[in-house]
Amino acid sequence: MSNPRGSVADLFNKESSYGKLPYDNNVISKAVTWGNIAIYSLTIVATVWFMLDTTDCFYLGLLNGVVEIVGVTFLLVSELPMWSIPPTVDTKLREFMGFLYKPVGRLCFVLYVSFILFGFGTFGSLMAVLMLVSTLFSVYLYFKHPTTRELYHNLDKPTDAHVNNST
Repeated sequence: MSNPRGSVADLFNKESSYGKLPYDNNVISKAVTWGNIAIYSLTIVATVWFMLDTTDCFYLGLLNGVVEIVGVTFLLVSELPMWSIPPTVDTKLREFMGFLYKPVGRLCFVLYVSFILFGFGTFGSLMAVLMLVSTLFSVYLYFKHPTTRELYHNLDKPTDAHVNNST
């Protein structure tokens, strides 16, 4: 007798309707996009807040803050649906950081950036948890609602052969 509620395997099966959200894909896509924009923006605020705190933030804290802001800024710009990265910048990013244009590479980068936030106090830790939840939800959407990922227009552009070989 099969389980009418489904199983964990059905949750990650693209053909299974188990675990699908009861909303239109456009609604899901817009909600996730604007939710991620809010999370990334608040992440920058948490980082700057940490960097301005002279009691906890020293030289390495400032360096971590700069790395965090640069990484989150890239994620923020790639998430904004009405902006596009200029072609020259896009080409250089694909050439030097091709892993950001592949699903697994992007997932690992978001996890790395979110783990840095745990060292940035309570507000940073809260933003790290939100960023991790958002990332896990994006993985879920990749399996159950793949058409909601179409707004990642910067990830879908054709690349040169030397860029395709990057990890």
